[in-house]
Amino acid sequence: MREIYVSNKAWDYLGKESAANAQYIYDYFKEKGWSNPAIFGLLGNTTWESYNNPGFHERGGGGFGIVQWTPSTNYTRWAASRGYPFGSNYSNPQAYLKGQCERIEYEFAHKLEWYPTREYPMSWPQFISRTDLTPSNAAAAFCWCYERPARRTANVAKRREFASYWNDHLLKDVRDSTSTHAGVIETAVKWAMATAEDPTHGYTQDSAKRWGPQDYDCSSFVITAFRKGGLSLSGATYTGNMRETFLSEGFDDVTGYVNRYSCEGMNAGDVLLNYAHHTALYIGGGYIAQASISESGRIGMRAGDQTGREINISHYYNYPWNCVLRYNEPYGYNTAVGAGGVSVVRAIPTHGVDWTKDVNRN
Repeated sequence: MREIYVSNKAWDYLGKESAANAQYIYDYFKEKGWSNPAIFGLLGNTTWESYNNPGFHERGGGGFGIVQWTPSTNYTRWAASRGYPFGSNYSNPQAYLKGQCERIEYEFAHKLEWYPTREYPMSWPQFISRTDLTPSNAAAAFCWCYERPARRTANVAKRREFASYWNDHLLKDVRDSTSTHAGVIETAVKWAMATAEDPTHGYTQDSAKRWGPQDYDCSSFVITAFRKGGLSLSGATYTGNMRETFLSEGFDDVTGYVNRYSCEGMNAGDVLLNYAHHTALYIGGGYIAQASISESGRIGMRAGDQTGREINISHYYNYPWNCVLRYNEPYGYNTAVGAGGVSVVRAIPTHGVDWTKDVNRN
């Protein structure tokens, strides 16, 4: 997660990594039976405390994690005993955040936190089941009953603002889930895998045949996969102009955040691109789908797949790839491989972000 500091409006500094983690937190607690207001109240606080960055260490203080456990050992000792990564161990970002979500559940189950106040006299079970609270009021309740900051300052207003922000944005994505842009990654991956496994589809560079519906070359195969998912990509015609076109239609260049040699950090649906020669689709689990070469080793001969390898699924390899592109599916970020409806976290935590730039932070 990049280092971001407080500005005047929530939407000015909520990055894509923060949104990915907010989606993960929402999915996790929704499966636990929390009401929407309770989850958004929690998110209002985690966003203020850490911008949903599970690796945030408070500089000049002892806080750590999405809710800033203080001292940090309140969380780290518990996490260590259960095998959850923390600190500088970023090898598994999903487990990094999952452990912190589980700790919150653990604290409430064992009555380690949550102290009702005169203003918010509800118990913990009452809080998570309330559907009549606004996200803003739920954020204030979570603040005073769980976080209990030392200063009664404007930070509560920011927590309220963030809770309302996520209510508007995450639920909007649920309401819009039937739009043509929903499930782009899942559709692209499924189409690519099905096409690669169907021997009626083969490889060709013949300009009259390379766009299917039977045969494809490497670039038309990947481009068509995302068109099947609802994207236009009208400017993409070959590997040389794919990056520019994909970036203009919702993709991010994540080359600096993944390992092109080992595929560590890659998500299903990532586009692997060598500008001059080749492109493929990462489908998860260390595998790629690609249109590779015809039976003759040339641009294409007979229709269909004569070798079983013209369009194929193979173990990941570094072609080498110049860049890796990832579709910015709104707040879901890889629902194609998410388990149990939980999105895979793609944010890598950052150590030592300096929050002291804002004098109102607790």
